[in-house]
Amino acid sequence: MYIPIKSLLSERAIQENIITEIEVTESTITINLEPKIETQYERLDAKEPVLAEYHDSETLLIQGLGIQGKALRYRVVSTRLGYVNDGGELKTFTVPIPGIRTDLLVTDEVIDKLLYFNVDCNLSLGDSVQMLQAVYGVQTSTSALDRWKNGEAEALPSIGQMIKMLNEKQKITALHLDEYKATGTKSWELAIRDEHGRLIFSIRLKKRDAWHIKAILRWFRLLGLEIKVFYVDFWLAYPPAIKAIYPQADIQYDFFHVIQNIHRHLYKALTAYRKAFKNVKTDKEQAEIRQQLHRNLWKHRYLLFTNDENLTDQQRQILDELLTEHADTIVEQIVLFRQQVRVIFNECDSFSEAVEYLAVLILDGWPDLSTNFAKIMTFLQDHIENMLTYLRKPNIQRNSLSECTVRTLRRIERIRQGFKKHSGRVNHLKLLQWRTYLS
Repeated sequence: MYIPIKSLLSERAIQENIITEIEVTESTITINLEPKIETQYERLDAKEPVLAEYHDSETLLIQGLGIQGKALRYRVVSTRLGYVNDGGELKTFTVPIPGIRTDLLVTDEVIDKLLYFNVDCNLSLGDSVQMLQAVYGVQTSTSALDRWKNGEAEALPSIGQMIKMLNEKQKITALHLDEYKATGTKSWELAIRDEHGRLIFSIRLKKRDAWHIKAILRWFRLLGLEIKVFYVDFWLAYPPAIKAIYPQADIQYDFFHVIQNIHRHLYKALTAYRKAFKNVKTDKEQAEIRQQLHRNLWKHRYLLFTNDENLTDQQRQILDELLTEHADTIVEQIVLFRQQVRVIFNECDSFSEAVEYLAVLILDGWPDLSTNFAKIMTFLQDHIENMLTYLRKPNIQRNSLSECTVRTLRRIERIRQGFKKHSGRVNHLKLLQWRTYLS
């Protein structure tokens, strides 16, 4: 059955312009196009629609997305028309050619496919060049793709306008904040995601202090964001900055960072015990036994910090052996203490119950075991209110999305070995927001 070429091609250039000729070879489909010429045009320097006459033209070769193994090329007649404006001056303009980027010599669909590969699929510009060539017969370069991408981003609304649009689409009432060292730089990057999982902002911090955080939050307030809860880590700049700009907002410390801080002190307690255990003076036979116990402890130390429900049967058996070998030592106390602390966050149903349980742990003497345990108990006492905001207030979750945000940015950075310029990071974020959240 014969199928017309036009029905196989769906690009806008085919649908909205005049086809004058189609040439098909073994490797290429070439389509001659002309724009549709109107009799009258509206121009900014004329109150009434003007009559336009032919002035001149040139022929351009435009790349489109090939099909069935054949490259697609458009031989386009770019026409200029002349008219007389209200001031009696002769002016000219180029007739629009729908679907054709005459400045870039490609179709709209080629640009969209570039953004699909580079932004949606997170492929490098080099891989995007290869995909465009291999699949669609588009011949280009990484420098050209970079220019196209930046041009598309700069044509979008500003980041502030984009955040307003995101807020209009889905109200933003919670922000998840986290900072990290951006790949390829020595600078701290502040990354922010909203409660809908949208990455809404990323900015390089000139200095990690409350003043810079307040400036960002003040800008959010001017954009119309009514934030009710902030999910943050234990960076000291966050609470004063948040309370200064959003005094009614709640703060919830991310559970991941709570456990991370506790584990940091427990790990120091373990390494101190390990060092002391290794340095005990004994006879040769006993020393060999202790050396084996020491190696076994260090090899499987991660099991001391693994929740019981995440252990396999084999790992549980190894852990039991470790606890037997190091009974009544800090090793056993680390495992028992972790279980006690987890009760506060996993089994207490109210804030008052959690505070009461923490007081019991203090009375049981856990702070007296070592300086590391004492620091953990002080840490819990000092921050318990914001650690357990989810027990004090409704509709607040225990975990933030901050680690997910950083992982997302790390994946984007890894492909590019880090953004060479901050403008490149901003442009990529704008395109990601536009294509993922707003389109």
